Amino acid sequence: PRRLVRSVPLGRPPAAPPFALLPARDAMVPRRRPAARWLPAVAAAALAVAPLGSALEILVYAKFVRASSHQLAMRRVAEALAGAGHSVILLEPEAAAARLGEPRTEGLTVWRLRVMDDANYSARFQAGESFQRLSQEVNAQLLPEARARVHGRHFDLAVVDALYPLLARELALPSLHVQCASDPDATSGLWFHYGLAAPNRDKTSNMRFALLWLMSWLFVGSHQDSTASSATLSWGDYYQHHVLALLVQGTPRFALPFEAAPVVAAHPGRLAFVGSLTARSGANPPAEAADLSAKIAGSASGGLALVAFGTNPNPCPLAILEALHEVGLTAIILVEACQGNAEVAAHHILPTSRDQSAWLRTPGLRLAVVHGGLHSLHEAVGVGVPVACVPHEGDQWANCRDLQRQHLGWAVHPNAEAPEAVAAFRMLLGGSGGAAVAGGATSAERSAAYAAAVAALAEASGPAAVVRHIQRFIDTGTRPSEWHRQLPPLQPFFAEPWCWPEFWTMLALSVALVLLIVGCLRTAVDSDVRTKAD
Repeated sequence: PRRLVRSVPLGRPPAAPPFALLPARDAMVPRRRPAARWLPAVAAAALAVAPLGSALEILVYAKFVRASSHQLAMRRVAEALAGAGHSVILLEPEAAAARLGEPRTEGLTVWRLRVMDDANYSARFQAGESFQRLSQEVNAQLLPEARARVHGRHFDLAVVDALYPLLARELALPSLHVQCASDPDATSGLWFHYGLAAPNRDKTSNMRFALLWLMSWLFVGSHQDSTASSATLSWGDYYQHHVLALLVQGTPRFALPFEAAPVVAAHPGRLAFVGSLTARSGANPPAEAADLSAKIAGSASGGLALVAFGTNPNPCPLAILEALHEVGLTAIILVEACQGNAEVAAHHILPTSRDQSAWLRTPGLRLAVVHGGLHSLHEAVGVGVPVACVPHEGDQWANCRDLQRQHLGWAVHPNAEAPEAVAAFRMLLGGSGGAAVAGGATSAERSAAYAAAVAALAEASGPAAVVRHIQRFIDTGTRPSEWHRQLPPLQPFFAEPWCWPEFWTMLALSVALVLLIVGCLRTAVDSDVRTKAD
C-alpha cells in the first residue's frame, strides 16, 4: 500500500484497490495486519472522493507580446484570486517587471518568461509581417519554457486572456476565458469559437467571418499554431469540454462592443459581465496631484483634463492639446512622445506618475481624452467624467463609435485640427456629468443613462466578480474537471459546423459556384469542338 500511495498523484484514485496487490493466498486466509499500514491507502482513496476545498491552484496569464493592458488586467485578476485564498501562479513576459513591479499579495507567485520584446514585434509588424506568423514565433519561444516551469506542478484551473488560450489547452486545464480586448467582429467570433450566437444574429457576417478565418488559416495558419506544441487535446475538445465561461468586461449599461449586451443576456451560463478589471475604485490620486490642484486653483485654468493614449507609441497630439488650452483646461499628459516638448510644458503638465487609473480620480478633473482602448474607456466612464475618444488603431475605432452610440462620450479623429477638437470639447463640457452628447435623447435622459452606467460599473466590481464566479463553481462541491457538465453544451462552429445553418448555406453556395464553373467550362469546350468541326 505504501508503494501504491507513493506512485499515485495526490487526489487521484489508485489504479486498483489495495487488496488486488496481495498474493492469492492472502485472499483466502485472512490475516490481521496493523491498521497503520492501511491508513495511507485509505487516505488516498478518501481524497479522491472528498469534496473540493475552497482554495484552488490557479494558473493565470495574458497575451505575452504587445499587450501591456492585457497583462495589467490579468495581474489585477491574479491579485484578487490570491487575496481570496487561492494559490496563484501568474505568467508574465520579462518586460512586464518594469511596468508592473513585483507582486505584494500573499499567495501570488509570478513566473517571468523570455519571449520576443514589444519593440521587435511592432517593428516587424509595421514592416509587413502578419500577426499570425509573429504569434507563431512567440509560441515557439513560449511553450518549451512554460512547459519546463510547470512540469510536476498541479493546477486545478486556468484563468486566461480569451485571445490566448494556447497554454491552457496544452495543459488540458479547465479554463475561464477573460475578455481583454474588443473587436468589431466579436459577436461573430463568439459564434465561431464558442457556439454562442446573438439572439438575432447576422448570418451574413458570420459566414464572412468564417470564410476569412478559413482563408487566413489556409495561407498563414492561426495565431495559436506552434511547431513546439505537444498537446494531445484538439481545439474542438478544448472549447467544448474545458472552457467554462467567457467573462466580459463591462455591464449591460455599457459594453464594448455595443452588441455584447444582448449576447451575454442570451447565454447567462456561459457569459457574464465583470465590470472593469483595471479600474480601482479605492485608488487615491498620485502624490503629485496635491501640488497640482493647488497650482491650478491659483491660476486662470478652468480645470484639468487627462490625456492618455495607452502604452503603445503614439505621436504627441499637439492639436488636441492646443484645443484643450483654448477651452481653458490644463492637460495631465501621459503620452511618452510629449516628454521634453517645451511648448507643451508651457501650458500643460507632464507628470512623473503614469498611473492612469489614479490620475482619473484627481480633484478638478473635468474631461478624459483617451485612445479608445477597452480598459481606458471603462476606467474613464467609471469615474463619471466626459470622455473624448481619439482612436489610433485596431478595435479603438469601433470602441469610440460604440461609446458614442451609448451616449457616454464623443469620438474625435486623431488628425482633427484644433477648431474641430475645440467644438467637441465644448459640447462635452457643456452637459451635466458628461452627458452632453448627441443621439436623439433629451439631456435628462442622457444624464440618467450616464449615471446608470457609472453605478453599474462600480457595482460589477471587476476582479472581485471573477472571484465570485469561480466561487459559485466551488460551492457546487464538484471538482473543476467536472464543472463543464453543469453548463449548457457548446457547439462552436469550427468544431461542429454541420449544426449551424450558416454551414449548409455556405456549402450550397460552394456547390452552386462549382456547378456554374463546370457549366461554363463545358459550354466553352463544346463551342470549341463545334468551331473545329465547322
